Order: sequence, then C-alpha cells, then structure tokens
Amino acid sequence: MDIESIKRRIATERSLALASCTTVSTEQLKDVLQQAAADNRCLVSLTVMAEETGVRKRADITVVAKVSTIDGVIQRKAGMYERAVNNQREKEGLEEPFEAGTPNYEWIDGGPFATMCGKLCVPMKAQGGGSVYYDEHGQPLDHETVKPYLLAKSSPKNQGTDNPVQWRAPYLKNVIAARVNGQHYVVHSQAGELANV
Repeated sequence: MDIESIKRRIATERSLALASCTTVSTEQLKDVLQQAAADNRCLVSLTVMAEETGVRKRADITVVAKVSTIDGVIQRKAGMYERAVNNQREKEGLEEPFEAGTPNYEWIDGGPFATMCGKLCVPMKAQGGGSVYYDEHGQPLDHETVKPYLLAKSSPKNQGTDNPVQWRAPYLKNVIAARVNGQHYVVHSQAGELANV
C-alpha cells in the first residue's frame, strides 16, 4: 500500500468516526487557521502524516508512515517561542531571561504561518499528542514493536527549564485533519471520495 493510500484511508476513517466533520481543502484549512489566529482562538489539534518516520531501518518491519497528533497553541507572530520559554522560566523561578536563536523558518506577517525550506508550516507550542506508525500494508504497528527502533529524541537543552517548552512546526501540506475551536476538519485531498464511502 502506498503512502497516498494510507493517507486517504486514515482521513476517511477519521471523518467517518466524527459525527460533525467538515471536509476542506488545504487552502480552506489555511483560512480556518488564519481566522482562528486573528480571533485569538489558537488552541488546535493537528493530525499530520509524514513519510519521515524517525525509525531506524530493520529487516522484519518496514515503517512507511508516521501519523502524529499535535495538540497545542498556534503562534501568531515571531517571538512567541521566546515569550513561551520566558513564561516557563518565570514559573520555575528563574530570573535570567532566555534569548531565542534564529529559528529555522521565516515568519509570514499577519498570521500563524511561516516558511521552512520553501514550504508553508504552522509553528506551534505543543501541549500534548502522540504518534502511530504504519507498515507497508497500511496497518498500524504496536508502539512496543516500534519503540526499540525509534531514533532518540532530545529535549531543548538551552532553555534552562525543568519542563522545556516543546515547539513544533509541521508543514501545512502534511496536515490530514484538524480540530480548531471544537470544529473537526478533514483535508479532502487526503480523504478521497468521502461521499462514496
């Protein structure tokens, strides 16, 4: 099963599982996120699918896709990461301010988007989530099966906090579903012909 088939299946399953779900294009989802940021209602959950799995190769299992859910707050402008870290430092009683380095993306004025490697991304402060890995047959893999082969994750070491701020910037083109202000969306380019399911 190829990666596009897996994307369509997951998006279709998600849309069927939800009683109230709006099917949108990536461009329409961009507008929804833009409006949420303009209204200061930035708490979202994004379901992102990527072929880069972060799993080392092994002979007995081929991991072809990683689907992550990122719950968090989309950021409206440059400097939000630094502010979030300084808020955390203040909570932990640390007085010296944190100064963020140059991010690996460039903010687009007037909204919650940035460009990274020439692609539109959604910078956000992650507050939860998880990932599911899929094999070449489109079947989800048990986390315990994949866990020993995951590449090591590292927490930010330069924040100086006990509970580091987790920051993500998923590519908008990889978003297959979203929850924004309690409304569920499935990106139709991934969902296929939902009306025929």
